[in-house]
Amino acid sequence: MSLLTADDVNKVNRFYRYINQHYEAFIINALGALNTIFGYRRTSYTIICEKSDHSPYVREIESDSISPDLLMKYKEEYFYKDPFVWEFSKRAHSAKSNCLFKLSDFMTLDEFVKTDYGRELKSANLGYFASITTAVVSGYPVYSLNVFKTLDEPDFSPKELELLELTAKAFADSFLLYKKHMELTETVDMVRNYIDMLNCGFAIADDERNIVFNNATYMFCASRITNKKDIYFINRDMLNMLEEKLGMPISEFTDSAVIETDGFTIKLTAADAIFDKNVRRHIYINIYDNKKSPSPVLTGGSTLRDESAAAEKSRFTGREKEIIALMLEGQNNQQIAAKLFISIFTVKTHIKNIFNKLDVSTRADAVAKLEAMR
Repeated sequence: MSLLTADDVNKVNRFYRYINQHYEAFIINALGALNTIFGYRRTSYTIICEKSDHSPYVREIESDSISPDLLMKYKEEYFYKDPFVWEFSKRAHSAKSNCLFKLSDFMTLDEFVKTDYGRELKSANLGYFASITTAVVSGYPVYSLNVFKTLDEPDFSPKELELLELTAKAFADSFLLYKKHMELTETVDMVRNYIDMLNCGFAIADDERNIVFNNATYMFCASRITNKKDIYFINRDMLNMLEEKLGMPISEFTDSAVIETDGFTIKLTAADAIFDKNVRRHIYINIYDNKKSPSPVLTGGSTLRDESAAAEKSRFTGREKEIIALMLEGQNNQQIAAKLFISIFTVKTHIKNIFNKLDVSTRADAVAKLEAMR
């Protein structure tokens, strides 16, 4: 018989909805949900990957409530003695891809605190802990959410364990959605990078007058055609001009057309696509410079992205733009987190996304590139 109440089940449902809101901060949201929904304040997450020789290693380990020194020791030393890791590995190879473990599954607390890892946790006033671990069958990476209790707190109760088991199921199901999202994002980024190298401007407009996708060359050409620099006015004036030339609203355009204007040739093609189970019309826009073929890379080290900073800036979310502004002021991650009232791990996630969009690996390179885009 279940020990859970309707309120407990509702908490799990809230956890599921919360962590599936924004996959860019999937793990951070999961830790936040463990705190705000279930009241677990001492948590961490670990991402385990596999080396070329098939041996596992800790790629990332983060927490906003556990000592960074302890986290580093775990990554470099204690990970290889962690019973949770090896037990999960055994169960994963038995096709059990999501598990909830707790300390007493392997040994008593007294036995555990006699180990090197256990003594280190004891020195940090940490004792019992549970691990919500998931992966795609036996593959990598493996994601673990860890919940700790202080030494003066009791072991996890049967009701807590049942609630965590249900939470682990929600986390595992969400992980599959997260993985699909990341794979799709990688594909989109690859396509975007390819399209950015085309010698023509390319954009997609929907039937509600939104430019939903564009490359840098499009913004460069469109800014020349409209004589505007702001993204909003570039897109607005481009669509106004296209509708005027077509003699109809974009939403009614269903064929293909070629438009000549201001030394540019614009080719339009309408196509239907299914979004959210609804058929939506999209207009594919190609712009060609009749005088010369625009190239994403110009001579003398100048790039179209340099000449069209708006194109680059349009790739960043609102929160990323706020963080970029503070980065350019020289503020560190802790200062940014305090300024924006978000966790330092959320800041790190956004900065990692900014690095990816800029195709850089260091903060110095990111700042230099962002300075050039001003």
